[in-house]
Amino acid sequence: KRGEYRRANAVYSEIVDLVHLRGGGEPTSPLSADDDEMEKAVLGAAYCNRAAGWLQVGEWRNAVADCDEVLRLGQGGSLTVKALYRRGKAHEAFGDADSARRDFENALQLEPHNKPALEAFENYKSVLHRLVVLSRATPEVRSRQRKGL
Repeated sequence: KRGEYRRANAVYSEIVDLVHLRGGGEPTSPLSADDDEMEKAVLGAAYCNRAAGWLQVGEWRNAVADCDEVLRLGQGGSLTVKALYRRGKAHEAFGDADSARRDFENALQLEPHNKPALEAFENYKSVLHRLVVLSRATPEVRSRQRKGL
């Protein structure tokens, strides 16, 4: 199953590369505002879907980086909510409870009835859940977050 996610991520990487090549080359005519928005939408979807694949194969740093790209593109709507949720799950896997909780909370501000984000955020009301997440953290992250328990 991991191989399927890796293959899918390779396809998403090709999409990202193709869009960047198109935008970074010397086009014969300047991109219109509509073309620019379409490129951002395609890139946002590719990064967000690739982030989901990275989560499935345990590549947390790659998932965070791709979600950051989605948010940088500023597409808004459900894509932003998905990116915040997926980045929160990656932070959670790192043991960074504060960043995870913040991402889930930000996702809920945009989409208050998003069930996965709501469930994830609700978990952070439990000190036990925070301790379990924190147990996965590096010593650096632990020392930064112990103050918040």
